[in-house]
Amino acid sequence: MNELVKIKIETNEISIKNNNLPAGSFKIYPAFSRKTGHIKDSKYFTEITMEIKNTKDNPFPVDIYIRMTCIFDVANLQEDQIDKMLKIQGMVTLIPYIRATVSSLTALSMLPPIVLPIMDTLDIFPEDRALIESLDEKNFDMTDS
Repeated sequence: MNELVKIKIETNEISIKNNNLPAGSFKIYPAFSRKTGHIKDSKYFTEITMEIKNTKDNPFPVDIYIRMTCIFDVANLQEDQIDKMLKIQGMVTLIPYIRATVSSLTALSMLPPIVLPIMDTLDIFPEDRALIESLDEKNFDMTDS
C-alpha cells in the first residue's frame, strides 16, 4: 500500500515587474513548465514554474514569475507509479498555491489583484491524460486508509 508520509511546499523564486502600461483590458495567458525528480531515499519533487509576460502580441501590465516545489516523502510506492504521482499529484497540489501567490503578490504590490482562473491541470499538461488513464487505482491511492 502506498503511503504519503509528508508533503513540503517551497517557494523557490518570485518576481514581479510593473510594465507601466496604460489602463485597459488585458487577457492573461500564464505559461507553465514542470520538472520532476528524485532527491534521495523516499523523497521526490515536483517543481512548477508559472510565468506571465508582456509581449507585443499579448500586452500585459505586469511580468510575473513564480517557481514552487512540492517535496513528497512516500513509502512503499512502486517504481512504475512514481512519475505518475509526481506529475499528477504535484500539479494538483501546487496550482492553488500559485494562484494565491499571484493574487497576493499583485495586491501587495499596490496593483489591482490578478486572479488566475481555475484551471484544469489536464489543459495545462495534456500529456497527463494518458498517465491518468493508465493509473492502477490500487497502486496509486495516496489517501490514508
